[in-house]
Amino acid sequence: MDPALDIRLLIHVTESFRQSNTGRMAHLLLRGSRIIDYGARDQPLTRARLTPEGRTGFLLYPGPHAEIARPEALAGLEDPYLIVLDGSWSQTRAMYQRNRALHGLRKLCLPPGPSPRWQQRRPPAPNHYCTLEALIHLLDALGQSDLCPPLWDALELVQGRLARQRGRQK
Repeated sequence: MDPALDIRLLIHVTESFRQSNTGRMAHLLLRGSRIIDYGARDQPLTRARLTPEGRTGFLLYPGPHAEIARPEALAGLEDPYLIVLDGSWSQTRAMYQRNRALHGLRKLCLPPGPSPRWQQRRPPAPNHYCTLEALIHLLDALGQSDLCPPLWDALELVQGRLARQRGRQK
């Protein structure tokens, strides 16, 4: 699937190869997305590696200064990119706080939505989603809802398989 946005997934090194990690799943499903590993000793996170020069970047991150994702947010921008933090909720909060390059990006947050479908981890609040589910809601909010059904199908398929592996029939 081809989103009209350059998606960069900043994945915490401890989450990278967990079966329940949906960031890598999103990367496999969204053509052109990129993975940037965070926390690997041999790969320091530099501003050049994270934020391309001369392009408008967004960070999917809730907060008081985040604008609600709408199609108008991207209107008139040439080749925008989006950074999505992937890790546990406490890891993503620490990733944001420790990385100054993220602070200068425009922040997008999701509009209020339904309870999370992903049940492999307990969210700290009702409106917190796993990475793939957050991206699905974001693409829908940005007017790219045609990409959402196959992403939902993939999320449900993986969740069902993980539940069966863990002995919780889904």
